[in-house]
Amino acid sequence: MKKFEWGERRKETIVFLHGLGSTGLSVGEMAAKLPEYHIVSFHLPGHGGTTPKTSEEEYYPSQLVDEIDTYIEQEAFYIAGHSWGAHLGCYYAAAYPEKVKGLILLDGGYLPIEKEGLDDELRMVESFYENIRFENEHEFLTAEKEELGRWSNDLQKASLAQVKEVDGKIRLAVSLFTAQSVIKGMVEEPVGKVLPNINCPVLLLRGTLPEDMEETRRSAAEQMGESVKHLDIIGVQEAGHDLYRDKPGRVSMEWKRWLQSSF
Repeated sequence: MKKFEWGERRKETIVFLHGLGSTGLSVGEMAAKLPEYHIVSFHLPGHGGTTPKTSEEEYYPSQLVDEIDTYIEQEAFYIAGHSWGAHLGCYYAAAYPEKVKGLILLDGGYLPIEKEGLDDELRMVESFYENIRFENEHEFLTAEKEELGRWSNDLQKASLAQVKEVDGKIRLAVSLFTAQSVIKGMVEEPVGKVLPNINCPVLLLRGTLPEDMEETRRSAAEQMGESVKHLDIIGVQEAGHDLYRDKPGRVSMEWKRWLQSSF
């Protein structure tokens, strides 16, 4: 894993775990909005040009969190995770309760993938993977700028870390094997398995777009509250699954508010 840090080490540490297909650099824009904290992140295995695992089982959350722990130097810290990273964050908090002071979930850790829907999910991942092709770096960055509606050096670094050149085309850096293994790992080791073992306070920031997902998200979040002892749930308006990219100002504000008011 490749490690990244923002802020001074003497300050409160937040360890950020990125989502599937993303990288440790994806939190750079958020880190710039949170100078009060020391933020640590990683390129998780098979992401950002790091060496992928060779077996599906090595991507199971219970195995990955033990590896992640070897890269964290602090004795006590907060964890923030997006999507797959939120799933891993839940497993880490359950496995190392003495280290985690609080857990911030970014639209993840609460929406289970049922075994019955695994084949459909794997086909969707394959289709998405195969369709991400750009003629060159400029075309890719232009598409990123148009999607986000803003741009910065941090966003450019994060975007470029997600892709690589393959046969003259810009493709996703993560392999299809890694992507599908991550999905299988979340199905084989669902987050519900460890939620009752999480003792620290938890903040769930969930997306509200698309609108036809609202009832599913709301219901899943409420169900999570039945297992997690100290859970705060906030829906981020006009934000989808990538809510910390959609609304970085609002999300960073909620991080600060929760951290400062709860502890």
